[in-house]
Amino acid sequence: MTSFRTRARQISQAMILAAALVPWMAEAADASAGSSPQVRRGEEVAQLQCAACHVVAENQKYPPLLEDPAPSFQSIANRPQISEVALRHFVTTTHWDLQTVPITMPNPGLSKSDTVAVVRYILSLKGP
Repeated sequence: MTSFRTRARQISQAMILAAALVPWMAEAADASAGSSPQVRRGEEVAQLQCAACHVVAENQKYPPLLEDPAPSFQSIANRPQISEVALRHFVTTTHWDLQTVPITMPNPGLSKSDTVAVVRYILSLKGP
């Protein structure tokens, strides 16, 4: 049979562990609140493929390389008449070559699923 002292120690250790996990669990819940796995994947892809030219997120690790950056994803999301179909078309049909002046957006070469994920991520940034 477990002594009172041993049981009290076990309860104390469990409470300490729970207290340590609460901030981590809240942070994880905040990060995923309101965003689907596809939207989170879209942000990942955008950070890797698009962040050199666009501000794709407020928490972007590095600023765009362009002196005059391309439009932010937030501003794109808030354009009037923006839609999933229009964004998907833009992302998949925009190509740049050495003869095009002024330089336009290069084809990012995304898979269909990554294209949809990035488009849904952009649309998730739309303000009220």
